[in-house]
Amino acid sequence: MEITFSIILPVRNGGAFVKECIQSILKQTYTNFNLVILDNNSTDGTTEYIQSLRDSRILHDRSHRDLSMPDNWRRSLFLPLNKYITFIGHDDILYANYLTEMHRLISRFPDASIYQTHFNFIDRAGTVIRSCKPIPEKVTAADYLRGEFLQTMDSMGTGFLFKAADFKKLGGYDYEIPNLIFSDYKLYTQLSGLAYQAVSSATCFAYRVHNSLSVSTDIDQYRKAFEMYMEFLRGYQKENPSIQKVIEEDAPAFLQFYCRSLSHRLVKSKTDVRIKVNEFVNDCRKYAEWLGIAEKFSPYYNDPSILVASLIDSNKVTRGIYRCLRN
Repeated sequence: MEITFSIILPVRNGGAFVKECIQSILKQTYTNFNLVILDNNSTDGTTEYIQSLRDSRILHDRSHRDLSMPDNWRRSLFLPLNKYITFIGHDDILYANYLTEMHRLISRFPDASIYQTHFNFIDRAGTVIRSCKPIPEKVTAADYLRGEFLQTMDSMGTGFLFKAADFKKLGGYDYEIPNLIFSDYKLYTQLSGLAYQAVSSATCFAYRVHNSLSVSTDIDQYRKAFEMYMEFLRGYQKENPSIQKVIEEDAPAFLQFYCRSLSHRLVKSKTDVRIKVNEFVNDCRKYAEWLGIAEKFSPYYNDPSILVASLIDSNKVTRGIYRCLRN
């Protein structure tokens, strides 16, 4: 069966990483694909490097003005794409067998709605840090959410493959979410809910680990992204009763984790540009009510470090002492 793929590469100023990424794509053993590069007005030589490549499979779509990250990715909705598509981070790598394995996977599971393989985590130099956690051969939307909530599965933006028609029907990623944080979780949950994920145990790509968007994104933007994801989960469970059980059982741990994580980030941030820790904790209580898990969510009791962060953040004196100790 002949299957066509589009590999979509959004990039702005990709440096040496994007060159390695592109070369890994062009070396695929399965050759019936094109490479769609969403070049966000790069100024570091990335554009010139792409233009120097003489490969008919490359579609170089360059913006001539600076776009936000979501607006650059949004352009994928309006381009001609092959039947199956996958997105790759500009600093990630596809191993040569990626598309060959995806072809095999689609042939085995033609009714699946999203496909994935196992992968490696690599450092800046390309050295393997570790393999991903094992993923079952079939993953439902409930399985995917459970793995996300309990952190029993590694889920990155790179590597997932799905039909272009499904992607466009769902509206792509949620481009209203700041820096697309949590938008991949949202889209891959929706795609998994159309049927299921089919997963290969073969290791077919590498995800590069360094400073992530979650770390570099402004705390208020991150908080907004988290709230938008909570809104999605609230609506999704109403539309999909099969999700209700995993929300009730496992979402409390997920909410607790992010309550702790963002509370700790807040107490380290300048107070004139953010809400207080106790205000965010109250927001988390609101999210718990949205999801119907309020009785299972006790942030201060379950994690005293959140209470400590809230107390430190409660007045100027304790904040000042904390900052002095940190410095």
